[in-house]
Amino acid sequence: MNFQKDSSVLDSVSQINSTVDSKAIDDEYIPNENFEFRILHTDTNFVLTVNRSRFKEGVTNLITKMYIFKEPCTICLDSLENTLKENGIEKLYIFSIRNDDNLINKSGYSKDSNIIYLDLKRTEFIKFLNGNTRKFLEYNPYSLFILRDGNYLDIKNIFAYIDNTRVNIGRGGSQKAHVLSPLDLRLSLYLLSLYNYETITYLNTFNGLNKSRYLSYADYTYNTYRNIGLKPRE
Repeated sequence: MNFQKDSSVLDSVSQINSTVDSKAIDDEYIPNENFEFRILHTDTNFVLTVNRSRFKEGVTNLITKMYIFKEPCTICLDSLENTLKENGIEKLYIFSIRNDDNLINKSGYSKDSNIIYLDLKRTEFIKFLNGNTRKFLEYNPYSLFILRDGNYLDIKNIFAYIDNTRVNIGRGGSQKAHVLSPLDLRLSLYLLSLYNYETITYLNTFNGLNKSRYLSYADYTYNTYRNIGLKPRE
């Protein structure tokens, strides 16, 4: 599906983010050859899926899989688009979620408009999650999230509410945890579309990760992000 025919997510983003205007991107970024963005070792790259098990009434459970680069990398959307097509992936939203005081803003399309890269402040992204006319479950299967200068705990807090429903982010621990899941496969395909296996293996910082990057034992951002842009409860 071509994103020029499927711009509902982009339109919703532009409503809550004055720096991401869908028409401006149409004018400036299509076509936009060699659109590039950076991923740093301080960033957390992740995907999400719904955990169908019910643990608590009124709470949606999601599972995340993460990857953290050992070194800074530069990604070209056009090259990524070509490799994704070879793997049968026709479209991808890349959400770059940055700190509110970070003034860097860069959003655009790939050459054939099959990939959209959207740069949002954390507070803007939370408002998008809860005010988007298109539901999370519709665009999430085609989404890769990059949390700038963030860790697993930040992910839990930013995604505390989706579509104004309470959410719990977990790491997964089902009876099939030792079996390759669709979520594992999706993240792996995204990564192998960025670089070859040898490079991705080298860049994987798994064995050297500090616990603060992947555990949630200290919650410093709870009050900052959990109640932004939410509708009042009745």
